[in-house]
Amino acid sequence: MEGQATFDLSTAIERQKPRGFLVMLVFVSWLVTFFDGFDMNVISFTSKQLEAAFHLTSPMLGNVFSIGIFGTLLPASCSATSATGSGGGPRSSWPPAPSRP
Repeated sequence: MEGQATFDLSTAIERQKPRGFLVMLVFVSWLVTFFDGFDMNVISFTSKQLEAAFHLTSPMLGNVFSIGIFGTLLPASCSATSATGSGGGPRSSWPPAPSRP
C-alpha cells in the first residue's frame, strides 16, 4: 500500500513532555510500591513483640511470614501469566514449559 502515511505511536508517546497526569501517575505508583513493601519490612522489626503478644515461637512466626510472602507471589505470577496470554508480548509461565525438540 504505497502512498499511505503511517503513524508511529511509540514515537509520539516518547516525545510527550511530562504533564500533571503523568507526574501524578508516577507518584501514586511509587506510593503503592513503597507501602506494599513497607508492611513486610515493618513486620521484621516487630517480630519479637508479636511473639510475646501472641505466645508464638520463632518457627511459628516464620511460617506465618512465609505464607504471607507466598500469598503475594502466587497471585502475581498467575496474573502475569494470564495477562501475557491475552495477547501482546511473549508468553511466560511458571514453571517454564519444557522445550520441544
